[in-house]
Amino acid sequence: MQQAERALLSAALVDNTAIAKAGVLPEHFSDSVGERIWHSVLVIHGRGDPVDPVTLQGDLSDDLEAMRVIGQALQEVGSSANAKAYARAVRTEHKRRELLSIADGLKEDAADRHPNAAAGDAISELVGLSAGD
Repeated sequence: MQQAERALLSAALVDNTAIAKAGVLPEHFSDSVGERIWHSVLVIHGRGDPVDPVTLQGDLSDDLEAMRVIGQALQEVGSSANAKAYARAVRTEHKRRELLSIADGLKEDAADRHPNAAAGDAISELVGLSAGD
Protein backbone atom coordinates (compact mmCIF):
# COMPACT_ATOMS: atom_id res chain seq x y z
CA MET A 1 0.00 0.00 0.00
CA GLN A 2 1.40 3.38 -0.99
CA GLN A 3 2.02 6.22 1.45
CA ALA A 4 -0.87 8.38 0.21
CA GLU A 5 -3.22 5.40 0.49
CA ARG A 6 -2.15 4.75 4.09
CA ALA A 7 -2.48 8.46 4.89
CA LEU A 8 -6.00 8.54 3.41
CA LEU A 9 -6.99 5.48 5.42
CA SER A 10 -5.58 7.02 8.58
CA ALA A 11 -7.36 10.33 7.94
CA ALA A 12 -10.63 8.50 7.28
CA LEU A 13 -10.32 6.57 10.54
CA VAL A 14 -9.70 9.81 12.45
CA ASP A 15 -12.50 11.73 10.72
CA ASN A 16 -15.19 9.68 8.97
CA THR A 17 -16.40 12.71 7.03
CA ALA A 18 -13.25 12.31 4.91
CA ILE A 19 -14.65 9.04 3.49
CA ALA A 20 -17.47 10.55 1.46
CA LYS A 21 -15.39 13.56 0.47
CA ALA A 22 -12.54 11.40 -0.84
CA GLY A 23 -14.28 10.14 -3.98
CA VAL A 24 -12.00 7.11 -3.88
CA LEU A 25 -13.12 3.63 -4.89
CA PRO A 26 -11.52 0.35 -3.83
CA GLU A 27 -10.06 -0.17 -7.31
CA HIS A 28 -8.12 3.09 -6.96
CA PHE A 29 -5.81 1.37 -4.48
CA SER A 30 -2.53 -0.06 -5.71
CA ASP A 31 -2.95 -3.54 -4.27
CA SER A 32 -5.58 -6.04 -3.24
CA VAL A 33 -5.16 -5.45 0.49
CA GLY A 34 -5.87 -1.74 0.03
CA GLU A 35 -8.89 -2.62 -2.08
CA ARG A 36 -10.22 -4.97 0.61
CA ILE A 37 -9.70 -2.42 3.38
CA TRP A 38 -11.30 0.48 1.49
CA HIS A 39 -14.19 -1.74 0.42
CA SER A 40 -14.83 -2.48 4.11
CA VAL A 41 -14.51 1.21 4.95
CA LEU A 42 -17.18 2.04 2.35
CA VAL A 43 -19.49 -0.79 3.43
CA ILE A 44 -19.30 0.15 7.12
CA HIS A 45 -19.74 3.85 6.32
CA GLY A 46 -22.62 3.03 3.97
CA ARG A 47 -24.42 1.26 6.82
CA GLY A 48 -24.16 4.46 8.83
CA ASP A 49 -21.80 2.87 11.35
CA PRO A 50 -18.65 4.60 12.55
CA VAL A 51 -15.51 3.51 10.74
CA ASP A 52 -12.72 2.91 13.23
CA PRO A 53 -10.18 0.17 13.98
CA VAL A 54 -12.77 -1.77 16.01
CA THR A 55 -15.44 -1.85 13.28
CA LEU A 56 -12.83 -2.59 10.63
CA GLN A 57 -11.47 -5.44 12.73
CA GLY A 58 -14.99 -6.86 12.90
CA ASP A 59 -15.19 -6.84 9.10
CA LEU A 60 -11.61 -7.93 8.42
CA SER A 61 -10.79 -10.13 11.43
CA ASP A 62 -9.79 -13.05 9.20
CA ASP A 63 -7.55 -10.86 7.04
CA LEU A 64 -4.26 -10.62 8.94
CA GLU A 65 -2.55 -8.71 6.14
CA ALA A 66 -5.29 -6.06 6.17
CA MET A 67 -5.07 -5.74 9.95
CA ARG A 68 -1.29 -5.28 9.69
CA VAL A 69 -1.70 -2.53 7.08
CA ILE A 70 -4.36 -0.77 9.17
CA GLY A 71 -1.92 -0.81 12.09
CA GLN A 72 0.77 0.74 9.89
CA ALA A 73 -1.63 3.40 8.64
CA LEU A 74 -2.58 4.34 12.19
CA GLN A 75 1.09 4.77 13.12
CA GLU A 76 1.57 7.23 10.26
CA VAL A 77 -1.45 9.32 11.29
CA GLY A 78 -2.51 11.21 8.19
CA SER A 79 -4.17 14.51 8.99
CA SER A 80 -7.88 14.64 8.26
CA ALA A 81 -7.31 18.24 7.12
CA ASN A 82 -5.24 16.82 4.25
CA ALA A 83 -7.65 14.01 3.31
CA LYS A 84 -8.63 15.68 0.01
CA ALA A 85 -4.98 15.92 -1.00
CA TYR A 86 -4.37 12.27 -0.07
CA ALA A 87 -7.46 11.23 -2.05
CA ARG A 88 -6.31 13.24 -5.05
CA ALA A 89 -2.89 11.53 -4.87
CA VAL A 90 -4.55 8.10 -4.68
CA ARG A 91 -6.72 8.85 -7.73
CA THR A 92 -3.76 10.32 -9.65
CA GLU A 93 -1.60 7.27 -9.01
CA HIS A 94 -4.47 5.01 -10.05
CA LYS A 95 -4.75 6.95 -13.30
CA ARG A 96 -0.98 6.65 -13.80
CA ARG A 97 -1.17 2.86 -13.38
CA GLU A 98 -4.08 2.73 -15.84
CA LEU A 99 -2.11 4.81 -18.35
CA LEU A 100 0.90 2.51 -18.06
CA SER A 101 -1.38 -0.50 -18.54
CA ILE A 102 -2.80 1.05 -21.73
CA ALA A 103 0.73 1.72 -22.96
CA ASP A 104 1.74 -1.90 -22.26
CA GLY A 105 -1.37 -3.13 -24.08
CA LEU A 106 -0.62 -0.89 -27.06
CA LYS A 107 2.90 -2.27 -27.25
CA GLU A 108 1.57 -5.84 -27.32
CA ASP A 109 -1.25 -5.00 -29.74
CA ALA A 110 1.07 -3.16 -32.13
CA ALA A 111 3.14 -6.32 -32.52
CA ASP A 112 0.11 -8.52 -33.28
CA ARG A 113 -2.47 -6.28 -34.99
CA HIS A 114 -2.70 -3.66 -37.68
CA PRO A 115 -1.29 -0.39 -36.29
CA ASN A 116 -4.50 1.55 -37.00
CA ALA A 117 -6.60 -0.95 -35.05
CA ALA A 118 -4.16 -1.02 -32.14
CA ALA A 119 -3.93 2.79 -32.07
CA GLY A 120 -7.72 3.18 -32.30
CA ASP A 121 -8.29 0.88 -29.33
CA ALA A 122 -5.62 2.65 -27.30
CA ILE A 123 -7.11 6.06 -28.14
CA SER A 124 -10.55 4.86 -27.03
CA GLU A 125 -9.10 3.67 -23.73
CA LEU A 126 -7.23 6.95 -23.24
CA VAL A 127 -10.36 8.98 -23.90
CA GLY A 128 -12.21 6.88 -21.32
CA LEU A 129 -9.38 7.39 -18.85
CA SER A 130 -9.29 11.16 -19.33
CA ALA A 131 -13.07 11.39 -18.97
CA GLY A 132 -12.87 9.68 -15.58
CA ASP A 133 -11.69 12.75 -13.67
